[in-house]
Amino acid sequence: MDIAEIFLKINGKHVVTPNFHLHHHTSTCIIDYGPVYCFWLFRFEHFNGMLGTYHTNQKSIEVSLMRKFLDDTAMLAKAPNYAEHTEILKQISV
Repeated sequence: MDIAEIFLKINGKHVVTPNFHLHHHTSTCIIDYGPVYCFWLFRFEHFNGMLGTYHTNQKSIEVSLMRKFLDDTAMLAKAPNYAEHTEILKQISV
């Protein structure tokens, strides 16, 4: 009997979630891929959440997101620590 079966027997089906299933495989993933921070996706999921908060015109979502990005970049250029970000701004300017 493995840990998943024991957990299921003690707690019942209603407690076993997809997240629990993923945790069951964590040790195998660490052995296969190395430390968790090398392959986790929390930052990407966080940015997906941020993108979801942007107002778009529901037609050209890419254009709306790029306008928001450029607006944010323009605000960054007006920030007091502009000198620190000059190189980044040069790389992303259109």
